[in-house]
Amino acid sequence: VGGSSHKPLNMAKVLEVMNSYDLGCGPGGGDNALQVFETAGLAFSDGELLTSSRKSLSCPKKKTRNKRNVNFQKAIHEKLGQYASPEARRCCQDGLTRLPMIRSCEQRAARVRQAACRAPFLSCCQFAENLRKKSRSRGQVGLARALEVLQEEDLIDEDDIPVRSFFPENWLWRVEKVDRFLQLSQMLPDSLTTWEIHAVSLSGKTGLCVATPAQIRVFQEFHLHLRLPVSVRRFEQLELRPVLYNYLNKNLTVSVHVSPVEGLCLAGGGGLAQSVLVPASSARPVGFSVVPTAAAAMSLKVVAQGSSDFPVGDAVSKVLQIQREGSIHTEEIVYELNPLDHRARTLEIPGNSDPNVIPDGDFSSFVRVTASEPLDTLGSKGVLSPGGLASLLRLPQGCGEQTMLLLAPTLAASRYLDKTEQWSTLPPETKDHAVDLIQKGYMRIQQFRKTNGSYGAWLHRDSSTWLTAFVLKVLSLAQEQVGGSPEKLQETAKWLLSQQQADGSFQDPCPVLHRDMQGGLVGDDETVALTAFVVIALQHGLAVFQDDIAEQLKQKVETSIIRANSFLGEKASVGTLGAHAAAITAYALTLTKASEDLRDVAHRNLMAMAQKTGDNLYWGSVPGSQSNVIPPTLAPQGPADPIPQAPAVWIETTAYGLLHLLLREGKSEMADYAAAWLTHQGSFQGGFRSTQDTVIALDALSAYWIASHTPEERALNVTLSSMGRSGFKSHELQLNNHQIQGLEEELQFSLGSKINVKVGGNSKGTLKILRTYNVLDLKNTTCEDLQIQVTVMGHVEYTREANEDYEDYVYEELPAKDDPDAGSQTVTPLELFERRRNRRRR
Repeated sequence: VGGSSHKPLNMAKVLEVMNSYDLGCGPGGGDNALQVFETAGLAFSDGELLTSSRKSLSCPKKKTRNKRNVNFQKAIHEKLGQYASPEARRCCQDGLTRLPMIRSCEQRAARVRQAACRAPFLSCCQFAENLRKKSRSRGQVGLARALEVLQEEDLIDEDDIPVRSFFPENWLWRVEKVDRFLQLSQMLPDSLTTWEIHAVSLSGKTGLCVATPAQIRVFQEFHLHLRLPVSVRRFEQLELRPVLYNYLNKNLTVSVHVSPVEGLCLAGGGGLAQSVLVPASSARPVGFSVVPTAAAAMSLKVVAQGSSDFPVGDAVSKVLQIQREGSIHTEEIVYELNPLDHRARTLEIPGNSDPNVIPDGDFSSFVRVTASEPLDTLGSKGVLSPGGLASLLRLPQGCGEQTMLLLAPTLAASRYLDKTEQWSTLPPETKDHAVDLIQKGYMRIQQFRKTNGSYGAWLHRDSSTWLTAFVLKVLSLAQEQVGGSPEKLQETAKWLLSQQQADGSFQDPCPVLHRDMQGGLVGDDETVALTAFVVIALQHGLAVFQDDIAEQLKQKVETSIIRANSFLGEKASVGTLGAHAAAITAYALTLTKASEDLRDVAHRNLMAMAQKTGDNLYWGSVPGSQSNVIPPTLAPQGPADPIPQAPAVWIETTAYGLLHLLLREGKSEMADYAAAWLTHQGSFQGGFRSTQDTVIALDALSAYWIASHTPEERALNVTLSSMGRSGFKSHELQLNNHQIQGLEEELQFSLGSKINVKVGGNSKGTLKILRTYNVLDLKNTTCEDLQIQVTVMGHVEYTREANEDYEDYVYEELPAKDDPDAGSQTVTPLELFERRRNRRRR
């Protein structure tokens, strides 16, 4: 009986108190009921049986398990060693072998025809049966030995288990000619699944027919399923967890192991098997800890073997991709080759000395040489080489913006190869591949076209003025490749006219999500840059207004361009535009042949912002641009120093400047300087930094190539030498107008070796170095200023209902308030919990 303040006894409180006495001496089970309670630290009695009294606070000592007194395989070999002759040993071996049929050794010996063989056969058979009986008797003593009945000689042969290694998501893409009936014989993949087979026929009589899909189920009553991650790091511990599935109506005991493979550390040195009991109609996972020690693609094979009594088994082999530890670091270095300058005829390129480079890595420096006149490249993947531009040919996919991110560089690279007549230097199928990608990209971008001709990231998202103008410009320039409908482009131009404001400018009510694809169209001059961008798109779109029906719309477009030019000229006259807005405005006014006064004002403003260093001309920063990363120096300190790599917006701005200069002055000295700077900014792997700068730069350089192409003999001779681990290595490259000698795979040097370069000839060029290696610690260069501060507002209230009374608190364990040492005897909550638990146990 207790008062109202005393909480009633309930089962939860009983279990909580019982749990406080648990010493954690076992996994929770035992051989009998008394052992279960005793392991949990409880005393139990049912009137007849009583747990032993606890003599200490420690866990009771467990009985050690006796080791095996008979090693099966060792005993087998010793038995075989008793027979000297090969015939007797063979007879003994047959007697030791276990048969799936239930027959006694005497019955088996009676079937031996040779009389001299019966005695050793019978002796060895009886010897093996006695060993098996002893193993079974030991296996039934305790739980730990319950699975020892599977000895190695009891298992089925691993060679008899088919290895499943082919797991495609789809297969059997074939075209067959059928005359009423066709029967195909095809091996099924190793996947345990249900395949759905589709058949489509095309006939001149019946037309197109689609058959009802047929299903084929691939099933195995006992099998294992293995899932691997996409990739793991070297020296990263990984647990393989194959799952065993037993669809039979009887329990199975199988042995599972992972086959040893070089470069993979397995427990027990590899080949260590685990015996697993898989109940009927159930599944059981098995764990194997592995540590990869080599960075490579490793083939892992997991094998499950049954016994001769139940001859089941399965083996699965899959490839595990193992990568080097650390982060991938890519470094590009560009040098100008100028044999006309005696100071630049010899270069010394130092090797990489990054202290964070991961050792034991096959890292190299790849070197590529480009001749500026003509714009050809040694190798197959230079920035302005045919192969380098071929790397830009990618299949457009994703939303409308992502599609244009991939389609625009593909079209720009294709146009560049067309104008420079360099398709012949590529494999014959490359141009067909490019046309196929362009056609697919055109079909995909049409999926995001709305009924009014505009475009957005998705159909349900509002249309974007910039994206619509971008599509109009790109598709207008690619009419020969895509062969689209001119009427659709005319509708697109008509929608753009509806976005023009009263002052002649254009506004974007729904800007694109991928702001990086707009390049320098950011900051205070965004309206001016957008207006110039739309004007350029409309001017290119005039090429599709060829028929008489579109004549009225063509006049509206021309009027709109005139109004926009007035707006651009007014802004240019103020003289406050940034470099990017000034460059695109000057190009737009020159392209549309605006009044001479407007073009002159825009030209003067643009050239006033130009920065010239040596033989290089470029336009720099844009206020407010996220891509405005200013290098420490804009030009090399000397002829033998590397060229700093500029951000994307500088490349786009300079490309617009080059297009403007080519239209205004043709191939002039300033155009040569701007083209030289752009050529040096190309990426080693093709293209430039992002979408807009790549598209505009390729347009500008292709126009420059056409204007500067000359039959005059030009040559550039480069000799590269280095002392690496394999000794001295030297390459001599000769580039000229007519042929290119050398192989790209030869231009590979050790990462840490110094490269000496000698330059000769009468043509300038560019030397690019690409270094890719793994580093242990990659510095954070983007989030250095990011800080997080957390402030708790209000108060914290303890709302959990107390589940214990005041007697649970041990006041006598705490120091008294008048104790002079109370301040130095701080008691933590964990110490208080330990004291309370020890007090209860006493």
